[in-house]
Amino acid sequence: MTAYFAYGANMDPVQMAERCPGARRLGTAALADHDFGIAAGGFGTVLPAAGRSVHGVLWSLTTADEAALDRFEELDRGFYRKRDATVITPDGKQVKAMLYHAADPSPGRPAPGYLEGIVEVGESLGFPLEYLGHLRRLVASIRS
Repeated sequence: MTAYFAYGANMDPVQMAERCPGARRLGTAALADHDFGIAAGGFGTVLPAAGRSVHGVLWSLTTADEAALDRFEELDRGFYRKRDATVITPDGKQVKAMLYHAADPSPGRPAPGYLEGIVEVGESLGFPLEYLGHLRRLVASIRS
């Protein structure tokens, strides 16, 4: 089993059930000293940012689920890369987890509906208001 930290579309349990039927949601977690951004490819990435946190969902993946996500995240084409990071659960437990980050982290415009879906899931999970505000400002910036 692999612990996986999702901070974008893979937080959505419906999408994860389709992509990774063996995945189990373990709860929420946060990646300290990082910020959420939209990369050149139009999807989320984590960027180093002292004092900030990216909130997401911690999943337990089977080997087959991880392979399916590798295909979905286009690792073979170099769209995303994998790395390990330590995330913190709401009860303060530190967990080593795998995450995907954009191979090209330069700023981009989000794919239509992408950020709105992340905000919706974040609201349903009770993410901190400051973090949700950051995501909403990203949505507003693309509409203006």
